[in-house]
Amino acid sequence: MGYCGSVESGNQSKGVKGGMMGSMRKRLASRSGQSMIEYLVIAAVVIAAIIAIQGTVRSRMDTLMTESSDAVGRGANKLGTMNINPF
Repeated sequence: MGYCGSVESGNQSKGVKGGMMGSMRKRLASRSGQSMIEYLVIAAVVIAAIIAIQGTVRSRMDTLMTESSDAVGRGANKLGTMNINPF
């Protein structure tokens, strides 16, 4: 049987093809390698979605803060025009 990244005898040295590349091929071919790729794809989709909605969220937050600030300012102006005597 040929050598492809698995240890057939304890004294064989791994070649370039049987070393890291063979290990990567085995991982990609195995179920755990497939699961890892699936998780990476899901993570990429989530990151892309976050980047896509970032502008919308930022715009809405700016509008919300402006409206809140204006409401507080209007409330303060109303209090300023009221004649309040604490005594």
